[in-house]
Amino acid sequence: MESIGYYRLTGFLYPFRSSEAYVDEHGRTRVRILSGYRPGTRLSHAEAIIDFDRRLIEMLDHLRDSEHPKQVYDTYNALAVIAYLLASIDPDTDWPVRVAALFRGFPTSEALTIESLGAPTHWDTLDLWRA
Repeated sequence: MESIGYYRLTGFLYPFRSSEAYVDEHGRTRVRILSGYRPGTRLSHAEAIIDFDRRLIEMLDHLRDSEHPKQVYDTYNALAVIAYLLASIDPDTDWPVRVAALFRGFPTSEALTIESLGAPTHWDTLDLWRA
């Protein structure tokens, strides 16, 4: 954890922050993020998310342009498009299957689920993620 740094660590812990609903001046219900964390939050939650993020970035690393690195990060929709296009380009690619395996290992908690990345319920039943 020492190599991660405080600000990066707090970013990974953000989904575990306490929150409360309130009604704004226009009558809309909003969510206010509080300074504390939800009961039961542990550093191991952040460690698991950091490890997941590292493995995902390693998997996406070959997609970067070496002259102009792009930040390609972890939304389900972006990964689904990549998986679809790669399968169209290279029918023998196992990349979608490897991403699905990574998703199955997502460190789920009360505050964070695979659906937090935009994945639909039962995403793993879609043909896109099968061999």
